[in-house]
Amino acid sequence: MKLVSGIVILVAAVGLASTAAGQTTVYRSVDKEGNVTLSDRPTPGAEKVEVVPVQTFATPAVPPPRASPAPDGEATAGGPGYRVFEIVSPADDEAIRSNAGDVTIGFRSEPGLREGDRVEILIDGERFGEPSRNDLQTVSNVDRGSHRLTARVIDASGEPIATAGPVTFHLLRAAVGRKRSP
Repeated sequence: MKLVSGIVILVAAVGLASTAAGQTTVYRSVDKEGNVTLSDRPTPGAEKVEVVPVQTFATPAVPPPRASPAPDGEATAGGPGYRVFEIVSPADDEAIRSNAGDVTIGFRSEPGLREGDRVEILIDGERFGEPSRNDLQTVSNVDRGSHRLTARVIDASGEPIATAGPVTFHLLRAAVGRKRSP
C-alpha cells in the first residue's frame, strides 16, 4: 500500500511541477495514516511548499547536411550541369531484410536529370537492370550477402557523366537448408 501511495505522490508532484509555471502556491498535508496530499488549495494543517521553476532547454537550430566529399577517384559532383549526384538510400553499411531480394535505391541530383540522361545501377561493379530516369528504383533478386552499390548518370549515348557511391549494403534473405539424410 505504501508503494501505491508513493507512486500517487510522485505522479501528483510531477503533475504539480509541470503546471507550476501557471500556479504560485502548492500546499502539502499529511493525514493521520501518513498519506501525503499535495494541493493548490490550503487545508487545515497544510504547509506551503516552495516549487522551483522547471528547467527548460531551447535546442539550437541544426544546419542542413552538406554533401560529404567522396573518396579519391569517386565523384559525387557530376560532369556538365550536375552539382550533386548521390545515393540517398540505402545508407552506407545498411542491413536490408528481403526474402525476395528486393532493394530500393534512391538517388538525388542537383539539378534534376537533364533530358536524355538516365541513371545506371551497378552492384558489385556489374550493371543491374536497365538505366532509368526515376530517382527511386527497386531492383529484384539480389543475392544475399554484402554488396557494393554505385550509380552513374549516363547521357543519351551511354557515356557516364556523373558517379555516386560506393555504398555498401547487406542483404539478409532467409536460407532454406537441405534436409540431412538419416
